[in-house]
Amino acid sequence: MNDRRTGNSKFFKNISVITAAEMKVSRMDNKVIRFVGIKDQVEINKDSQAEFLFQYQKAVLLALSEQGVISEFQCRQCIDKLTGQFKK
Repeated sequence: MNDRRTGNSKFFKNISVITAAEMKVSRMDNKVIRFVGIKDQVEINKDSQAEFLFQYQKAVLLALSEQGVISEFQCRQCIDKLTGQFKK
């Protein structure tokens, strides 16, 4: 399994995750986070970044399931259909 905090994966090399606790600390320290820009932007679509797109969509489905927006059964069905789309 990949380490979500450091992004240890061949697909997510430069991704860091900020936890809710870290966000609260930032707010208490009156720090401001500002988006500066995108470096080495890559277009993401099924042809060029299929694995990234698959993992991103799967993560969204899992988040919806965790939040109770969709059931676990619905989540599994969607992931199965999604897997079928990317395995073609």
